[in-house]
Amino acid sequence: MKIVFEKKVSPAVYVVDPAELKLAEDKTKLEHVYNHKKQKLCLFYPDGSQWNDSKMVASTIIPWTIEWLYHYEIWLITGKWLGGGKHPNSSDYLNKVKSNI
Repeated sequence: MKIVFEKKVSPAVYVVDPAELKLAEDKTKLEHVYNHKKQKLCLFYPDGSQWNDSKMVASTIIPWTIEWLYHYEIWLITGKWLGGGKHPNSSDYLNKVKSNI
């Protein structure tokens, strides 16, 4: 895992090893990521409602990353994402983000 974190910017979390995550059977891309190729994980809404720079990475981003990995492993077996949340590419999600910009 690689966490990129700078003051006043939301952390970005990437899976760097393995270089390419396996996909669930009959799937063509990863679930719940902002960027399939870079394997940038979707862990929180970017609108600041779940994470902002007043929160500690150790008590938010790290546990959320562990939870993402847990759901990823279940997804590999079942082909169903059970981790909840909004998918970054869904129209509802994109509309919510755009309305908060």
